Amino acid sequence: PLSFGSSSTVVASVPLSGFTSPSTGGAAAGLFSPSLTPTHADGESSKSIGFGSSVTPSESSGFGSSTPFGSGVGSMSPFGNNANQPGYEDNENENNSQNEANWSSSPFGGPRIPRKEKTPTAKSESDQPEVRDGLGSSTSTRNSADAKGEDQLALLRAKLQEKKKRLTQLKQKDNATLDKGTEAKAKVSAAPLSSSSSSSNSPPANSNNEDLAAKNALRFAPSNSQQEQALTKLLPDDLKARVGQQSQTTERIPLSGNNSGESSAGDGFDDGDDDDLNIRNLSSAKSLIGTCKNMCPDEELLRREREGDIQLLEITDPGGLHPEHWTLRDTAVKRFRRSAADFKLDIPELVRPPEVLERVCGYLEEWVMERDRQGPDYRFAQQPSIVPPPLDVYQFIWDRTRMIRKDFILQNYIGNGGKCDARAVRCHERIARWHAMCEHQLSHIPDFVQHQSQQNIAELGQTMKTLNLYYDDALGRSTLEVASEEKLDHNQGCSSDIVMGKSPIDFDGSALSNATDGDDVSKRLIGKHGMKSPTRGTAEPEMRGLYILLTMNNEGGMEVLKYSGRLCVQRPDVFYSRPVQLALSVFQSKKEHNYARFFKILRSPATPYLYACIMFKYVEHMRKDALMIMSKTYGAKHKTTGEPFFDSYPLENLVEL
Repeated sequence: PLSFGSSSTVVASVPLSGFTSPSTGGAAAGLFSPSLTPTHADGESSKSIGFGSSVTPSESSGFGSSTPFGSGVGSMSPFGNNANQPGYEDNENENNSQNEANWSSSPFGGPRIPRKEKTPTAKSESDQPEVRDGLGSSTSTRNSADAKGEDQLALLRAKLQEKKKRLTQLKQKDNATLDKGTEAKAKVSAAPLSSSSSSSNSPPANSNNEDLAAKNALRFAPSNSQQEQALTKLLPDDLKARVGQQSQTTERIPLSGNNSGESSAGDGFDDGDDDDLNIRNLSSAKSLIGTCKNMCPDEELLRREREGDIQLLEITDPGGLHPEHWTLRDTAVKRFRRSAADFKLDIPELVRPPEVLERVCGYLEEWVMERDRQGPDYRFAQQPSIVPPPLDVYQFIWDRTRMIRKDFILQNYIGNGGKCDARAVRCHERIARWHAMCEHQLSHIPDFVQHQSQQNIAELGQTMKTLNLYYDDALGRSTLEVASEEKLDHNQGCSSDIVMGKSPIDFDGSALSNATDGDDVSKRLIGKHGMKSPTRGTAEPEMRGLYILLTMNNEGGMEVLKYSGRLCVQRPDVFYSRPVQLALSVFQSKKEHNYARFFKILRSPATPYLYACIMFKYVEHMRKDALMIMSKTYGAKHKTTGEPFFDSYPLENLVEL
């Protein structure tokens, strides 16, 4: 270490290895005490202060200095001033001599002040400056407890006034931000379509927040201002009366007489147990049970309607796309949101129970999932083809399915140690199938491949991990059907066997089957036919095989080997099922670089469509392996003559392969 003092020469201290002195071999004087007296080249002693500095031993300890920062009598200050300056009286020296023990007892050279005397507003009397009169007598300016108390009260009042002022400024700033967002949204929605191209060449906005508000308004707002005003008319009658009762700065809307939806000690909360230890005992804690019976809580629906956050796919079209009696309550779905300091998710009124979550899955499949393949939609009039873009539909469902899984987690659906039943398994299986299907069907969109594909695989992996927790439940509750307390008008979340609206048309122009009397309807796992299945609509072997295909590259294939080995020991019936064995065959062909077998399985009609969607991710890698093997095999030459053989391969066969 280096020492810094009044001397300009930098002095290196002797290292304290093993806490012994290198010269004598005995115990060192102390970590911060002087052990040697280094000198300059001319033999003069160095005066320095700092870690590892070595000066002439003095009567008191510290950083090699007699007093802290040279404040003692006759000491040298590190700032170049002698503490013993004119203007100090003799009684000051007496005070220093009286507190000599305190100065030396602290490792930093300062007196040890009791904790109760260390207040941010008041100091001890000895530290207060003294006022001297002409006769030389000293008096303290504030030496009474009453004066100190008044100072503290004045300081607290000043702090409170400052906090109130800041809160007022924040509220005004929030109101201004909301006004700016509303104005930007109105401008974007009222602008004609022809002006959208010219506005792209305009200079950027002065603020990034204004630019972001304009983009969000363009993406989430209705197509014009007239539809924005009509959103209130689409609300249910019981919610129309509540519109306008809340201020724009209110984040939470009271549900049942409580402004925050939570109970606190100040609200008269009493659970009948006064023992704090029993209240904090986790063993007696109960899991949260959601009480929201709608796809979107009324509180969130009102807030989003007030902020203009109703997305295009949620706008109701009574008598057109939707039935006559439908409102926003029948089309809006709860958005994904994380917990924050000013917003909590674990409130029963905001959490949907499993039967409602299953109904949300059915609604997304029947009314939203095929909107990009069902022809024109007037809600997307700003689009060139008046058809919802596939990425918009994907991002909408991706956000809503994340919140479905979040609501299950909030209600402690985690398998062992928590809840588990067939409803949670069915919902997660449906979400996993949708992610696997989108991975292939959207692979022709460059934006999806560059920005969304990796995120889609990550969400699929999280869903599959949760399913493994359900399947590995020690009590075998993954196929347990829990009867609902209310009479449901749907079968496992499905209210129909077909997609509602026009029959979807694939991207290549071919019509997709959307009939109720087809053979595929009777083979479905979900719906009225799935309720008769002994597995209650669940498909564990299919999901186990899908997980194997998804993790073939993890740890060089070791994760698949460990997973399948554990499955063979614990669940042999699932391990020897056809889906799991098919997935292991794909894994083996990829591991052995057997491209012929890999593409044979991919093209086989017996391979499930979802398996082919995941296998498509490995097609590029297997094609490279195939060309690498062909270049080494068909380009071989004879050792003696050098004549090539197997030097040609028909291009038609390569294309077919």
